[in-house]
Amino acid sequence: MPYPTPWTDAHVEILRAMWARGEQCRAIADALGAPFSRNSVIGKAHRLGLAGRPNPIQRRDPNAPPRKRVRVKRRKPQMTVEQMRRYTRGDPGAYHTCQWIEGDPKRAHNYCGAPSIAGHSWCGRHYDRVFLPPGIKNVG
Repeated sequence: MPYPTPWTDAHVEILRAMWARGEQCRAIADALGAPFSRNSVIGKAHRLGLAGRPNPIQRRDPNAPPRKRVRVKRRKPQMTVEQMRRYTRGDPGAYHTCQWIEGDPKRAHNYCGAPSIAGHSWCGRHYDRVFLPPGIKNVG
């Protein structure tokens, strides 16, 4: 059993006439009144097979030569001593201590501070929480 449709023959004629004049879908929906929305107008026009509208997005000319990509060399930002002190919370050995954040990171917090594993930012206890072997789910 087909669903009842709000589209009468009069509505379809208004849609066809305004579509042929190039009216915007929002204007057509406003002219038709409730319960017609912009999307219902677009859907009905598609189902009726009305001619498509030109795309307002300008595409690049396919015959134009390809654009030359410019590579920008990025440098690592240099940290000042003051920035490094702020980063390490004033602890001169912080580069070799665990950087696990204890407490709420959005509020005032401290770092674990235990000796870190060589080449990593965490101590053994927190390293195991950061890096899980494949196939193991983090349960909390």
